[in-house]
Amino acid sequence: MSHPAAVQKIVASPLRSFTPVPGAPDVLFSFPLHQFPFSPDVDQPTVILLFAWMDAPLPRIFEYTETYNRLFPGATQIIVQSRPSMFWQAENVQIEYFQPAMKLLRDCGVIYPSNDDRLLIHAFSNGGCIKLTTLAKAIRRHDPFALKQSSALQARAVIMDSCPGKIGLFRGIRAFSAAIRNRLLRYLAKCIIGSILIFAVAYYRITRLPDLFEVMQRDLLDPTLLSFTSHRAYIYSNNDALIAVPVVEAHAQVARNKGIPVRLEKYERTTHVGHMRANSVRYWDIVRDTWEDGKYGKSLEWPDKGPKNLQSPKVRAPL
Repeated sequence: MSHPAAVQKIVASPLRSFTPVPGAPDVLFSFPLHQFPFSPDVDQPTVILLFAWMDAPLPRIFEYTETYNRLFPGATQIIVQSRPSMFWQAENVQIEYFQPAMKLLRDCGVIYPSNDDRLLIHAFSNGGCIKLTTLAKAIRRHDPFALKQSSALQARAVIMDSCPGKIGLFRGIRAFSAAIRNRLLRYLAKCIIGSILIFAVAYYRITRLPDLFEVMQRDLLDPTLLSFTSHRAYIYSNNDALIAVPVVEAHAQVARNKGIPVRLEKYERTTHVGHMRANSVRYWDIVRDTWEDGKYGKSLEWPDKGPKNLQSPKVRAPL
């Protein structure tokens, strides 16, 4: 494997360090500290793609990468960060942003993999989902090998943490202002963001065009972007101030109807992207179970009472 030239190293912890991709600094990669030869007897991903929530602090992201390093030490890890600018950038601009990362994805086996069940995807919030679908579109556009695949990203497992959601005035204001600590600046930001969102909601209703979140939800169910054989786990909470439970469950129901193996994991009192911190044992059990279910092709049984009554196929104690 040929490694891209490093421009800057960001030390995550004694276990891993990450390097930004030249030309695409929001994409960071980390190769295993030791070479682990591929073996069908060793059940771990070769690549973990982690799509962070909007403006996620790197120390928070590293909490996940460090656990992944302990679970799957032989996996290459790739972090894709998301910024507020993606909400007003044209889609073509966002797709082109990933062009410098194509060689890395080819070298790691993400594009045209020799083992198409060795990719694990982990996406957080709407920001992570938008970056996930945008990367899949970039692969379809920029790599000729991708056209030979049925799906741009052929993963065994997809973990969806606190997503997907829809656009909404109050939830949108909270999402865009969450990272601002100063109270005065946060108040001013809320006023500006609120005005923009009111205009955006009115625009999409008048034009009847799909908004960014509707496009993202549709793309997550596009088989040319994400494989329908990937096992998906939706991790969400009834206490999430940004992502509504009915939206997540409705999306999971549509995925299930399309034949995608799906599991729902509903927390009771956790905040947005706060499920792992609240109960890390349960969280990483979900990740491992979803990965293993994908290996054996397990079919997940769902109740027939509709999205509001869907439960996890595996019973877990509530928080």
